[in-house]
Amino acid sequence: MRSVVVPAVLALVVCCLAIAWTMNPGTSEYRRAVLLPYAKTVIAKWVQADRQVIEEQVAIGLAAYHHHRVVHVDGVKLALLKTVPGLRMELTTKTGGGGGDVPARLSIWKHQAMIHIMLGQDSAEQSLTANLTFHTTRQSYGLASVFTTCEGKSALRYVGFGGRFSAIQSVVCDQPARS
Repeated sequence: MRSVVVPAVLALVVCCLAIAWTMNPGTSEYRRAVLLPYAKTVIAKWVQADRQVIEEQVAIGLAAYHHHRVVHVDGVKLALLKTVPGLRMELTTKTGGGGGDVPARLSIWKHQAMIHIMLGQDSAEQSLTANLTFHTTRQSYGLASVFTTCEGKSALRYVGFGGRFSAIQSVVCDQPARS
C-alpha cells in the first residue's frame, strides 16, 4: 500500500509543478497580450490626430492660395512646417515636393506626409510597447502574477493566470520612473 501512495503523491507533485511552470505568465506574454494592443490603440489615436492636422493645414494652405493667389509657396511651406512637426524638410524641397503650382505641390506634400505617418506607425507601436514594458513590474504569486505598468500618474494593472490576463483596479503610480 505504501509503495503505491508514494509514487502517486510524487506524480501529483510533478504534475502540479508542471502546471505551475507552464501557467505562470511572464512579461513576454503580458507584452504580447496587453501592452502591444494598448500601444496600437494609443498610436492609432496619434495617427488620426496627425492625419487630421495635415488635412486641416493643407485645406488652410489651399484656402490661402485661392484667396490671395500666392505665387510663392514659401509662406505655405513655412506654415506647414510650423504646424505639422512630422512634415520633413525634404518633403518641401523641389525634388521632394515636385514642381507645379501650389495646389499640386500641396497634394504631393499631403500624400508624402501620409506615407511617412503610415511608415512610422509600426515603429511607434514597437517603441511605445518597449517603453511600457520597461516601466512594468511583475509580482508573482505562484500560479498567478500581477503586472503593473506605470504610464504617467496612472497604472495599468492586470492579473495573469494561465496565459490569460484580466484588468484589475488601477492605482496611482507611486513608483519612481526608471530613466
